[in-house]
Amino acid sequence: IFWMLLIIAAIVSFTLGVEIAKENPEGLPSDHPIQRAQTIQREYFVQESPERVNVIWGLDEKNPAEKWDSTSEVKSVRYGDISKAVSPSGQRGLYQLCQAPDREKGRRCQDTSCLVKGQQGPCTMEEINPKPGFKFNVTKEPLCQTGRYCIMEQVKHFTDNQRAHNKTPSDFPVSNLAQVLGSNDFKTYLTTYFQTLSSMGRHWDATNFRSGQHGSGVVLEGGSVKYMWVTFNATFEGAFLPPDEGAKIMKDWDNFVDKFCEGMNYFQVHIMYLFKLLQDVMLKEAVKSILISLFVGFATLVAVTWNWYIALFGLFNISAIIIYFLGLWPLIQWDLDIFNIIFLIMSVGLAVDYTVHLLHAFNECPDEDRGDRTKSALAEMGLTVFSGAITTLLAAFPLFFCQSTFFKRFGTFIFFTIGFSILLALFFLIPLLLLFGPWRHDLGDVAPFYWLARKLRSRKSEKGLSSNAAPPEVIPPPSRLE
Repeated sequence: IFWMLLIIAAIVSFTLGVEIAKENPEGLPSDHPIQRAQTIQREYFVQESPERVNVIWGLDEKNPAEKWDSTSEVKSVRYGDISKAVSPSGQRGLYQLCQAPDREKGRRCQDTSCLVKGQQGPCTMEEINPKPGFKFNVTKEPLCQTGRYCIMEQVKHFTDNQRAHNKTPSDFPVSNLAQVLGSNDFKTYLTTYFQTLSSMGRHWDATNFRSGQHGSGVVLEGGSVKYMWVTFNATFEGAFLPPDEGAKIMKDWDNFVDKFCEGMNYFQVHIMYLFKLLQDVMLKEAVKSILISLFVGFATLVAVTWNWYIALFGLFNISAIIIYFLGLWPLIQWDLDIFNIIFLIMSVGLAVDYTVHLLHAFNECPDEDRGDRTKSALAEMGLTVFSGAITTLLAAFPLFFCQSTFFKRFGTFIFFTIGFSILLALFFLIPLLLLFGPWRHDLGDVAPFYWLARKLRSRKSEKGLSSNAAPPEVIPPPSRLE
């Protein structure tokens, strides 16, 4: 009853006291000089380069990566339908998407109340004419942050420039986007624009626009647009965010882009989404791993003992060890972060040893009475498993004094898992076997195993007699093989 009450208490403790981690675990103690420097940098200084969300069009929706190597670096991609995005209505939608931070109240600011990071309210623009035939619109204040890099705005400005100088194309949206983007006039316009920005001391804008990772652009192949992307500065900071917060940010960005680009086969991406997905997958895989490990442990016990009834005791005891370990988490202030999920995946493998040894000794005892078999198992393996547990506990103890958070937690994981394993093996499993163990020797036997053993022994005996050779010495089998 005592152990069962503890199991219930552990389940309640874990359910009510453990949450998904709200931040990435720190690598060192909070008072360590290196960790303090990182904390101060993160909390008291503005991030120099904001997080950037890329919105892309043109990838295949189901299989965007066509070829990658062993390092998971994508070597080639599979393009998808981009026709809606490059159509006149699509161009208009993309342009409105890029203009939204200027035109929509509360869309752009310096804190997380907005999606786009930058100047609150529209930046004041001015027209400059660096050379005959070219007219550009730039921010009057050089450091005014527009918060986006958008190729469609450049197309719009290009057509305005063409119209001002009585050239074509002069209307936006254009009828053939690929033709405009691939024209020498547009290339000259952009080159002059970037040179003008650099000469004005705004090299950061020129660099970011031309950067394939952070700016905006297109991929042209065979006279058509295959791929296109724009970039927004985001207000959230860091790639590792709590899953709920990350899911909300991802949904908000989806709603924002979908408002202007619905049905255009777009992706909006950021590394944070990958880590959010990784958290979800790791948690699911941890649960799956425990269930699979318990099943494999049960199957192994059945294969070793040839008895499903005894194997059930092992399954129950190992499950209790895992439950007790999880119930301890709120007391040692553990959350479901990336370190602890790794330990959770390893827990069954560490908890199984002593249970298996005792059950194997119990099963091999030829006595009929379960009390005698339990005493025999304890006499044969009790000191062995206890000594093994002591050496493992002593090996884990020095890890408590490590400065590395991972190794310190690893020592805690080993210490408590082994501690619970030996305690439950000696003081929970043994009483269970005394009270509810098999009351006859053949209870729970897996009949096909014994049938196959008898067949093999019979064939071996017949073969030995036919060869007139002396039969090999055979250890007398348990009575249930006779």
